[in-house]
Amino acid sequence: MNVLKTIGGFLYATLVLPFEIIFVILLGSVFPGDRSEESVIHLSDEEAEEIEKQQIAMKLLERERRRNLEKAVKQELIDNGEIMPAIGRAHISRDIIDAVYTRDGGRCVYCGSMENLQIDHIIPHSRGGANTIENLQVLCQRCNIEKSNHIG
Repeated sequence: MNVLKTIGGFLYATLVLPFEIIFVILLGSVFPGDRSEESVIHLSDEEAEEIEKQQIAMKLLERERRRNLEKAVKQELIDNGEIMPAIGRAHISRDIIDAVYTRDGGRCVYCGSMENLQIDHIIPHSRGGANTIENLQVLCQRCNIEKSNHIG
């Protein structure tokens, strides 16, 4: 049974959903001046569903408001120099990749393997290495994993 009930001027909804899950939701003050009345209003399933939809909409709107507020605060902190903005990796162009493969003969420069080849930064990106032909080399997956973020 779905019920709306006022207690002390506040409106509560009791919603019984499938599998007998019961929600009691404080909907807010009904009559600001009237704190003593208590009444019960029975709701149809459609009315109860509409109240539930309104509650979900309120949660979604609040979540969106909070996200926007967080973005504004983050930008303010960046503008004030208190935090640094996240910087993504620059894309390595196909021309540069092709030039590196050609220069290195399509083989791992460490072991000569032609299997599972990858483009590697000689000076790692995490240490300020650029996406230039001079700073890139071909390594096989095994050698690249062993090298990790070391220079070389």
